[in-house]
Amino acid sequence: MIGTEDTRPVAIWEHIIHETLNKKCSDKSKFKCRNFPPARFNPSDCVFVMDNELHNESNNNSNGELHLSHNAKSSNSARHLQPLDLACGVNNYSGVKRKRHQYIRVISKQMVGVFLSVWVRRSLQKHIQNLRVSIVGVGTRGFIGNKGSISVSMTIHETHFCFVCCHLASGEKNGDELKRNTNVEEIHRRTGFNPIHMVGMPRRIHDHERIILLGDLNYRLNLSYETTHELISKQDWDALFKMDQN
Repeated sequence: MIGTEDTRPVAIWEHIIHETLNKKCSDKSKFKCRNFPPARFNPSDCVFVMDNELHNESNNNSNGELHLSHNAKSSNSARHLQPLDLACGVNNYSGVKRKRHQYIRVISKQMVGVFLSVWVRRSLQKHIQNLRVSIVGVGTRGFIGNKGSISVSMTIHETHFCFVCCHLASGEKNGDELKRNTNVEEIHRRTGFNPIHMVGMPRRIHDHERIILLGDLNYRLNLSYETTHELISKQDWDALFKMDQN
């Protein structure tokens, strides 16, 4: 949380996403998330492990995938976008013809346990512009990244998209939802994309036309386990909805 960030799971997850979207690997059961123990995974089996300084990678064997360096500090780091190959079982020697995958990664970013990865159809790649990232930590002491958000802003054709991946405060005691609400307020207040010399570009989350919010929000029902089960058995969805902290 405070020391060097563990980026090893990133390569594993990106490989799983890549293979799921492009359906390359024949052994599907090997990558089922519910049975997959990260500690036993050997990246050399079927994945190219990423270096934190991805902007130093060679472009010679690229698969056309865009990627943002994991140690990016601000939205200006999007200038370091470089292709990265996560193909499974593909010969990397020069001169070998590469198969073009249908889905490619636009950007990936990690903050402690929060990880956001955006993928698109290859045909959309040339229509994506103004890619920027904003990271907000709202955890310990109000700024550590054990809680917070990663936000990605981009323009697809003429539409501004914002992807916001959050990890909000946990807890089921009365009043804990107020901590989550405070986290959300801080994320909205501190997230900024600061487009330089770009008139009309979104600077805040709500400046975008399409906003996708996801993550471990930790909101829950203000009910006991037994009462919740009883209402579910009665299919009393209205009563459950009224007690939903969202």
